[in-house]
Amino acid sequence: VDEERGISITQEDVNQLILARSGLSLDQKSLIKHFSTSVDELENIYLAGAFGNYINTDNAIAVGLFPDAKEKVVKIGNGALAGARQMLLSQEKRKEAEEIARKIKHLKPNEEEGFFDAFVDGIRFESWR
Repeated sequence: VDEERGISITQEDVNQLILARSGLSLDQKSLIKHFSTSVDELENIYLAGAFGNYINTDNAIAVGLFPDAKEKVVKIGNGALAGARQMLLSQEKRKEAEEIARKIKHLKPNEEEGFFDAFVDGIRFESWR
């Protein structure tokens, strides 16, 4: 609490962090499982947007938002804007993006068996690898 600057943390703030942390880690673990890989095998972990650009990576890892692999974290800023710009300026990049879009598979972790138990397990503040 910083009364001079009017900053405080409420129980609701903590609850929202717990839910976000559980959801993010569950989604990441679902992707890793789906592609039969591991954090160790990932080359990079890209963080985009204002959230990814400004988050304190050490703190995010400490509360389990991301795996303990700081050396792999790459902050790319506004990835959507950069991608749109590339597609407007390059037909080759546009074709590449269209090819990637055709390969995208929508995963729904909340429809997988064991989702609820995994979500509840994710509520604990533990780092993961």
